Amino acid sequence: LTADAPAGYAFKGWQIEGEATTNTTSIIKATNIWQYWDQGSLDGKSWKSVNYSTTGWKSGAAPLGYNNRNSVTTKLNYGDDANNKRPTYYFRRSFTLSKEPNDRQTYSFTYTVDDGCIIYVNGTEVHRANMPQGTVTYATFSPSTDGQQVTGTFTIAPSMLKAGNNVIAVEVHNNNAPSTDIWWSGELT
Repeated sequence: LTADAPAGYAFKGWQIEGEATTNTTSIIKATNIWQYWDQGSLDGKSWKSVNYSTTGWKSGAAPLGYNNRNSVTTKLNYGDDANNKRPTYYFRRSFTLSKEPNDRQTYSFTYTVDDGCIIYVNGTEVHRANMPQGTVTYATFSPSTDGQQVTGTFTIAPSMLKAGNNVIAVEVHNNNAPSTDIWWSGELT
């Protein structure tokens, strides 16, 4: 980039017009309500897409899951056999943006998960935590074996979002069938 002044003028430097501002808005809070599916596989379904019908899904406030400490707000159904719990749980949260996002905006998503997750924005995968690369199915377990919750933050490119309705969809995977806990919460700023 070069700055060439017109004839008779000298370039002295750049000037910023207006003030650069930073303000953080909470779009999804860590304790907000998520829709969830805890009744088995959604393999082959378009559950990640914006227009997917969630008829039959339940709703509950985060954190969602189950554990041996009873510290979840919404308890998920793991099935009839405590030694053979469901390997995967599905979550969706819609939100509306009043105008088209631009490149000067930064969207950060912070999550806490036990054991692993894959996160999608408007149907496109944007992040994995404690999950193998490649194709993952309902029966895929997280390779995590430490029994600890994982917290992470990543940035969502403004080009992934649009004015109007947007959806964050998440699949949370247990690390084994008799696992004593599963956990999900997330927030978007």
